[in-house]
This record gives sequence, C-alpha cells and structure tokens, in this order.
Amino acid sequence: MSKINAIQQAIIGLDGGEYQKLMDAYLYKKFKYKNIEPLGSHTGTNKVTKGIPDSYVKLDNDKYVLIMYGTVESTSYKKIEKDIKSCLDKKT
Repeated sequence: MSKINAIQQAIIGLDGGEYQKLMDAYLYKKFKYKNIEPLGSHTGTNKVTKGIPDSYVKLDNDKYVLIMYGTVESTSYKKIEKDIKSCLDKKT
C-alpha cells in the first residue's frame, strides 16, 4: 500500500499546470484522444490560465468533450454542478 500512498502524495504535490498535463496525458492514453486542446495552460510552462473548459477534444462526429480539472475538498456535488453549468453556458 505504501506505493499507492507515494503516488497519491506525488499527485497532491503537483501544481495546477502539472496536474492538467498529467490528466491530459492520462486521457490521451486511456481514450486515445489524439487532439486534446489544453486551453487552461500556457504552452511550454506549467502555468494555468483562466478559461472554460480547461481542455477539450473535438470528436470525429463534430461534437466536443469538454474537460474541467480541479480539486474538491468538500461539497463535491456543487463543484461538479458548477463546472458542468459553466461549460454549458459557453458558446462553442
């Protein structure tokens, strides 16, 4: 179990830009997304930018997968609801 704890601690220690890059890489590998657009980070840095969504993928059927990253310590339902609504409010 100590290996899992070490991985969890390493993830917790990432700053926002590093975390977003890690998750984009995970989605790339898991779902074979070849065109993830990271709107929420500055190219060549680990700095994040304000914007909604944090990343997106345009699918072959011209639909989009909107991706939001963040941390939730409590009231996770409210955070998820807010993220979904903020993506739906955008005109893309």
